[in-house]
Amino acid sequence: MDRDASTGRTGAAERRLGVIAVFLGLALLAVVSVRNGTFFDDEIASIRLIGSARTLREVIAFANGGDVHPPLGYALDWALLRLGLGWKGIQLAAGLANAAGLASFVGLAGRAMPRHAWWILVCLAATAASAVLWGASLRWYAWFNPVFLLSLGLILWSPASPRRRLAVAALGSIILFHTGYLAVIAAPLLWLAWLWRNRIEGEVPWRALALAIGATFVACSPQALVLWTVHLPNQADQRGGLAASVIQTGTTLVVGNAVQPLALLPMAAGLVLLVALALGLRQRDAVALPLAALCGLGGGLLAVSGLGYKPRNAVFLALVLLPVFATGFAALPRRWQPAALALVALLQLRGYANVALHEGTAKRSFNTPYAQIVAQVRAWSADCPAYVVSHADPVLAKLLGPEIRQNGPFAPAAQASGRGDCLLVEDGIASDLSPADRHWLAARDSLPTRTERAATWRDESAFARAAAILGKTIPSYAARLEKRRLTAPAQLPPHGPP
Repeated sequence: MDRDASTGRTGAAERRLGVIAVFLGLALLAVVSVRNGTFFDDEIASIRLIGSARTLREVIAFANGGDVHPPLGYALDWALLRLGLGWKGIQLAAGLANAAGLASFVGLAGRAMPRHAWWILVCLAATAASAVLWGASLRWYAWFNPVFLLSLGLILWSPASPRRRLAVAALGSIILFHTGYLAVIAAPLLWLAWLWRNRIEGEVPWRALALAIGATFVACSPQALVLWTVHLPNQADQRGGLAASVIQTGTTLVVGNAVQPLALLPMAAGLVLLVALALGLRQRDAVALPLAALCGLGGGLLAVSGLGYKPRNAVFLALVLLPVFATGFAALPRRWQPAALALVALLQLRGYANVALHEGTAKRSFNTPYAQIVAQVRAWSADCPAYVVSHADPVLAKLLGPEIRQNGPFAPAAQASGRGDCLLVEDGIASDLSPADRHWLAARDSLPTRTERAATWRDESAFARAAAILGKTIPSYAARLEKRRLTAPAQLPPHGPP
């Protein structure tokens, strides 16, 4: 046992072991999840943008010309694609980056946390499946979350000088702002963390702080202009109402996104986690207190701004909150601690399995077994003179490819089919229907057909109940495929405004 361990803190050897455990736990999950999955809906937007760019300059131009996110994440994925990783390789690289980011954050926290609480943190972090659900992806948050975690850990617990930690806050803020506009909430938390530590340890170098903030604003101002003129006008779909934002942010912070929050296990474990959170706050611990304050402020801003409507936006805070939960569990009365930890362990393992198997998470298209659907399409089309797959799913459109006739938003032209031809109808997407969608669906379902076969994948009734609270009606399954045969020649309806 080293000197730190004898005083109740984790020693350097223990911290290395814990860091390795967290990294391996999440890295294994990333490998299995990437292997078992295809893509989810938002990733298709990344594939289209990056795939259409011939140069890095075009990636930046496309992102800044009409997208809703800044270009750095796209640029990094483009570079990895050019290195030969492929889309699945990029997903895995991003998943490993998230594993490394959270492991580093935990290792740095170990410099300040009591040993018992820290080892609980190691277990929570090594099974923090939400980090991989969003991290092993082709989207901006795959790079945003680990940068924030590493920056915050260095600012709060590294032995570096105040000015070096100030440089971390500035550089981290710049990278975050060029990766995702959630930086308008995340970056101020880094500066507040720096101020908190400096006020505790000594005087604040106000001149250096002012210069660092000024340099950060200068470095971000060109992209801020793009945000104001191009991206902000298109942000309506990125935000929701206050009630929905509060609910989504709260459930993400407590139980994460790897489980459906209204299922029995998440609700029971969520109550235990709330008790642990309250106990963690009561300790007024040097680690738990500032982290809880930062998460409270960040969560409040997410809710008020409407950005919390997207559960993924609160994940960076949910990961920061893990040391607070760990501190609370360590403070539980000894007779209650084993039962409480066992219940939360079940929640963590359920989420871990969900992300590994792509089922039961709070991200609907992450759960959809697209490979099985594509295989079923090919099997059912074998006895059809001709067939068309009718759907409104961007992932399915990508996976089916141009060699298969499709009908819907991703193949909007009208198409003729003869008597005896097949219409394979896929349903399950959870996005809100536009007037054009409803018009197209009504026209399609009025065609002269008879249904021959149907298959449904994965019960998601808990997901549907959660959506109902937010005022949305969605199917209680991940996907459904019907084989309909035309009983008379027909013109498949185009997708477009009525």
